[in-house]
Amino acid sequence: MGIQTLRDVPTGVRTILEKVWPGNFQSYTIVPGNDTEKVRCIVWDLTDLQRKLVRNWEIIGEDQDPPENRWYEEKKVTVVLLNGSEIEAVTEGLREGQSFDRIVDGERYMTFLNDPALFKKIATEAREDYLRQLAESQGLPTS
Repeated sequence: MGIQTLRDVPTGVRTILEKVWPGNFQSYTIVPGNDTEKVRCIVWDLTDLQRKLVRNWEIIGEDQDPPENRWYEEKKVTVVLLNGSEIEAVTEGLREGQSFDRIVDGERYMTFLNDPALFKKIATEAREDYLRQLAESQGLPTS
């Protein structure tokens, strides 16, 4: 697992992030490694809408979008649950060619790299904006 700073983020994505985050913004990301490396995590069972919200939050974009406007890409991973069973899951991680600032221990890391209150505010605004755009695209009333 690694950490990206604003300087590591693609230019189009950086422009978006700089509008709402301070200059010391950092983000965890999955980085290339080997099969023995582990990241302690929570596994979420998401609906299609929740998955779309994650894709929007992580600025995954679409394949036709220019690389500088897409941050992460979806990665298929194998997760070993606490009971020892394995499941397949999807997470987000670096696109090929992206840089990161440093490696962190994937089993011992702080939950938040940024101010949790600011994180919640920005995430709530991003969610509301995405849901409003989705409703408008489907011709539904928005409040």
